[in-house]
Amino acid sequence: MKKITLLVSVIMATTFTAKAQCDKTIKWTCSKQEFLDTLGNFRNERDEAVEVITTPKKISVMRHESEDQTLEGDITDYSCNWKDKQNGKITFKSLLVDSKENKTRHATITIEAVNGKTSILLRAEEEETVIKLDVDSYEEVK
Repeated sequence: MKKITLLVSVIMATTFTAKAQCDKTIKWTCSKQEFLDTLGNFRNERDEAVEVITTPKKISVMRHESEDQTLEGDITDYSCNWKDKQNGKITFKSLLVDSKENKTRHATITIEAVNGKTSILLRAEEEETVIKLDVDSYEEVK
């Protein structure tokens, strides 16, 4: 009986910790951008720091070399499933507004961690290029 109680407690704690990842404001820091075609084939890359801040309701993407340019938008169709700190996936849609070009883009964003390696994919209906960001680090923003 003690083993069953302990097992249930561990499962509940793990589930709570994984779910808590979904409900927080997270700052994802990246140092390289890869540009892919819509089929996922590599086109080119750029060493440039990018910061992505996500909440369950909003997203902000800022290129550090061009601090006056950000992409921001409200999140819709939000799906989050984190199994543990090393593995999980967040997928959502957003109408991103480009502050510099004053354009909007209908984007699908996927943040996925597999065995501790996290990447972010930004796809816009209006663009022929997919941006892949390899996450160097992330932290909760309070």
